[in-house]
Amino acid sequence: MIILDTSILIDYIRQNNKGRKTLFDKVIQLEGSFSLGISAVTVQELYQGKSTRIRDKEEEMLDVLGLLRIYVYDESVAATAGKIVRDWSPNMGFADAAIAATAINEECSLFTLNTRDFSNVPSLKFYYLR
Repeated sequence: MIILDTSILIDYIRQNNKGRKTLFDKVIQLEGSFSLGISAVTVQELYQGKSTRIRDKEEEMLDVLGLLRIYVYDESVAATAGKIVRDWSPNMGFADAAIAATAINEECSLFTLNTRDFSNVPSLKFYYLR
């Protein structure tokens, strides 16, 4: 299973409208959508974008989300996220910590455009396109 960082979905939504093949397209082609998931926090991050006020844009986003398994932010993820910030990445934001913690707790690899943001977390595995 692969956890997608918000950056992968934002790239897809922006580039898909321009007819460009994205990393999201490539990972679905290689792995299939059944093996992809996101943190519930990613849903919040996506809704923070002003484009979701436009009904067509929101529907496009919801179509993409419908392909993915959404992992809840629960007490276990919160505890792991807190430990990540405490022990390895004191400057990491809430959302990134929650996404990293989701990947760790679910024993998944994280696919992101921003590996540097997560590089201090030793137990986090990354997914790279082959």
